[in-house]
Amino acid sequence: MTSNRDSAAIETERALLGAVLTAPALLGAVADHLTADDFARPGHRIVYRTLLQLADADRSLDLMTLRAELAQAAQLEAAGGVAYIAGLLDGVPVVAESAAVEWARRVARHGACRRMAESLRALAEQADSGDAAPDDLRAGVERLLDGAAPASPAVLDLAAVAASTWATLEAEIQGRAVGVSSGLPDLDRRLRAGGWRPGQLVAVGARTSRGKSALLLGFGEAAAAAGKSVLCVTLEMGAEELQARRLLAHSGVSLAGLHYWRADERERALDRLAESTPILSRALYFAAPHVRTLAQIRAAARRHKARHGLDVLVVDYLGLIHDPKARSLYERTTATSQGLKALAMDLNIPVLTAVQLNRQSAQPGKPERPSLSMFRDSGAVEQDADVALLIHQADSVDAIQDGAAEVLIAKQRNGWTGSVPVRWRAACARFESHDEGDE
Repeated sequence: MTSNRDSAAIETERALLGAVLTAPALLGAVADHLTADDFARPGHRIVYRTLLQLADADRSLDLMTLRAELAQAAQLEAAGGVAYIAGLLDGVPVVAESAAVEWARRVARHGACRRMAESLRALAEQADSGDAAPDDLRAGVERLLDGAAPASPAVLDLAAVAASTWATLEAEIQGRAVGVSSGLPDLDRRLRAGGWRPGQLVAVGARTSRGKSALLLGFGEAAAAAGKSVLCVTLEMGAEELQARRLLAHSGVSLAGLHYWRADERERALDRLAESTPILSRALYFAAPHVRTLAQIRAAARRHKARHGLDVLVVDYLGLIHDPKARSLYERTTATSQGLKALAMDLNIPVLTAVQLNRQSAQPGKPERPSLSMFRDSGAVEQDADVALLIHQADSVDAIQDGAAEVLIAKQRNGWTGSVPVRWRAACARFESHDEGDE
């Protein structure tokens, strides 16, 4: 049974097709907002698809050509027949491009809602049948949410791109930061935008116990301190443990000698921690523990951006992202790396993630200086990352030690590469700029 809403949508579709046949120049503007699948009436999908094919072949978009093309493809009857096609022009006035675009957007919105309703009904039937696993149903809902975003124009506005390009280059040449600060001034000075750019995938590479998580958390903390909205997806540690790390890092309290503390030392430590608790109100959010697949991360990030805004996404770490479809570790790493880069572009935010390095970077006696080729399991990370940072400490083979270290900018698209000196404060598990550490 056709609802009143469906009937109204079909009338809008009919008027839109008639408008394009009346003024063929409208098709280019309409096509930026509409696909054939957006049409509710199957015959309208056939007509619209045929019009696009005629335009691609640089043929005339008139009624006779359309009818001949449909007849040649044996689709004339499926499209509604000769009388229906001829009737598309009945009562259709010449409309402005803005009106045609609004009709196209209306048809696209209705199409998106219709597809969502169909998917929801299918998921509900699977749930009622009891045959589908809860994880499969959850993944289906996430795929549905991923596809719910409205379509964007296929071609960006030339003037807008030119203006944005000029503004970015002007700020860069004048030394003004346009990116999200890393919290390490020495590093920011070496990054082209003075921090992280929207759309970037930033990979932080190091072996186990070399400070990857601490560096990522520090980047997130710096962004939140600057008023940015940050979402952390932590696959190794719980939110409470990470919140405790934040307090310890900010207050400078070290729990290393806790068992030897006197009562007055414990009181002083609690006082210092209490003074640091305001940082917990910063906009640094943590994803729920069940968010472990790329689809779940994508859905969580999009929902968070819609509700709270999102300026930075931190994922710790890439190697723990689950992919039930991957048949090998190589496939999983490749798909995850490409997926995180696509997410950064789609949401127009920097995505920061940690990546394990191969064990070959730890030779007996003296640690080998890490390089891009040491990213574990796939060369995709090396290829997809816009910025690749590697943590190195020349005089430590296993866990990182208190004192001087380096953050190597091993890759920066069209930017500087080299070593940035930092200092690792083991007492509070925090990296600092070299001069800041001296102070």
